[in-house]
Amino acid sequence: MNINIKNILIERTTNPKDASKLYNILQSLLFTPDNYRNQKKSKLEKLSMEGFIIGNHSKVDLEEMIQTPKNYIFVAKDKQIESIAGNIIGYSLILRTDEIIKEVQHYADQVDFTSTKAKKKIDEGNFIYLIQITIKKGYSNQGIGSKIMNFASKKIDIPIISFVMKSPLRNEISINFHLKNGFQHFGDYFGEYEGFPNYRSAGFIHFPKK
Repeated sequence: MNINIKNILIERTTNPKDASKLYNILQSLLFTPDNYRNQKKSKLEKLSMEGFIIGNHSKVDLEEMIQTPKNYIFVAKDKQIESIAGNIIGYSLILRTDEIIKEVQHYADQVDFTSTKAKKKIDEGNFIYLIQITIKKGYSNQGIGSKIMNFASKKIDIPIISFVMKSPLRNEISINFHLKNGFQHFGDYFGEYEGFPNYRSAGFIHFPKK
């Protein structure tokens, strides 16, 4: 679906009713260990280039994220869509609870760092964590994700940390997205995640503009 990027509104949501809309987008793009084991090679190659998300969250989880003041949940809305149920076409989950800070610091124990600056920020807990960013099917590759990140970077004044799957399936489009939008690769995580075999992810950091 072709869109006019000028008609896309980005805003921070605090409305828990938006959780169901985010959940529907999440489920349509979720990639699981079962998907990996059962998909044909050609389908996996297509997913690598089209993008996918990992990390399943319930509607209750999303409601809690939205209502937690420390978090930044941004949504992209198509102003040309009048339906309240369908106007959210993308979102990002950027979290800063004590729990998520400790979880990322735990990840860091299994990261092969190439950036001491990024390691210091994580060790200090001086960061916020981009856990997911995704665009509804049919709306991708039209600059909406970049518009979300540009908006987020103006609202957030501390480094943003993110991890993107490299193995067992390389999320090529997400890696390119991060590099295009000002993130720097700081190392690779080697460890367990959600039961994926031979899991590995690339760590990225986005420093606030001065």
